[in-house]
Amino acid sequence: MATQQTPIQRLRLGRALLEELVETVDRTDAGYAGRRDALRRPVNRPAVLIQGAPGEVASRHEVYIRNVSTSGASVLHTVFWHAQLECTLVIISGERKPISVPASVVRCNHISGHMHDVGLRFMRTLTEDEAVKLCISPESPAVITDTPEQHLLTALARYKELAHQVHELIEAGAPAEQVLPLLDELRSLEPVTAKAA
Repeated sequence: MATQQTPIQRLRLGRALLEELVETVDRTDAGYAGRRDALRRPVNRPAVLIQGAPGEVASRHEVYIRNVSTSGASVLHTVFWHAQLECTLVIISGERKPISVPASVVRCNHISGHMHDVGLRFMRTLTEDEAVKLCISPESPAVITDTPEQHLLTALARYKELAHQVHELIEAGAPAEQVLPLLDELRSLEPVTAKAA
């Protein structure tokens, strides 16, 4: 399959820095709120952006989603993309299933260094239910923890679960779009699990 043969370009930025960039862009972005026709929901998690019209794969890039609405999404990306470029946003749902949404680039603004804020318009308007599914992160904890011990236990359990899921996906020959977000989450849990040693 062509998708598996095309290497993926990684963001190569830690989650803390990505979240800091999201905060910076969100503050700048607040002035546009009145001009939008759809509710923007914060997401803040990795996804894969495939360049090319639906069914084509020119290149694949890891991106970090800032927000999603029924009409589009905003992502942090390491590459400048021109307006009207066709692409597909692939997000792993809360049920661990990839959701592919064809889109086109409507804007691309440089933030700092090699990072850009890319606005995507979906090829079709999503239902509210579909938009909500895109916002539910696979790493969202089922239980909210409020003590350091509970947080550590939850993180360790999640680490074990993720390692098992990654192993199963690799054994099954799953595409990178399914494996990479889980590996990114494992990487973000590493400092927490290191404290337990």
